Amino acid sequence: MSEKQQPYILQTVDLTKSFGRQTAVNMVSLNILPGEFVSIIGPNGAGKTTFFNLITGAFKPDSGIIYFKGRDITKAKEFNRVQMGMARCFQITNVFPHISVLENVRLAVQAKSKHKYRLFINADKLKELTEYAHYCLEIVQLKNMAYQMAISLTHADQRKLEIAIQLASQGELMLLDEPTAGMSAEEVPAIVEVIKDIRKKEQKTIVMVEHKLNMVLSLSDHIAVMNYGMLIAYGSPREIKENQDVQSAYLGRKGDA
Repeated sequence: MSEKQQPYILQTVDLTKSFGRQTAVNMVSLNILPGEFVSIIGPNGAGKTTFFNLITGAFKPDSGIIYFKGRDITKAKEFNRVQMGMARCFQITNVFPHISVLENVRLAVQAKSKHKYRLFINADKLKELTEYAHYCLEIVQLKNMAYQMAISLTHADQRKLEIAIQLASQGELMLLDEPTAGMSAEEVPAIVEVIKDIRKKEQKTIVMVEHKLNMVLSLSDHIAVMNYGMLIAYGSPREIKENQDVQSAYLGRKGDA
């Protein structure tokens, strides 16, 4: 993979993906700086999920380039991207239900460490891994549930656990795919607080696909708006709210925004 000198942690250049005759992502270029929080929004069928899957490596683009930390990763496998420092949270919870909350996170910490293939770990190393796992659980407000079975958690708490697993992988780029999917209005604020706490304590770069507009506006440094596979707007939350194209495509009339 070739190197490209640039300030961006993530860059897409003219990224395009079609399924049959339908172009899901059409020449999308996006530049994200380290430490930024960028949300991707758009109406259903806009192409945002496909674009997200291109970033993670779940889909391969028909054309265009993806750079991560200056490296061309366009052809890299998903697991290679994780090894490079990408961490993804899926729409559907992806945890081991029949082990404890703590063990879920500790396994992720161990997988990132040089001890991931060892059956036996010395006591000092195990203590170190466990302490970091507890730290991740504290950030997502699950420390008091560390020894519960993951299957016993509510849906919202399972989402928090998955975010803790992301943290445990110590990736520089967190990719959040609708982190509040399936949650009630009462459960959403807790996830928002968790994400804010991660930004405050970890200074991660975060890219999020999310439908809840108030959440996007409150968290994001910049917002990318897609429609019909194209990037139609990119800017601060205020700029996006005032953008006429966005109002037409996603927010409704100006008086409704």
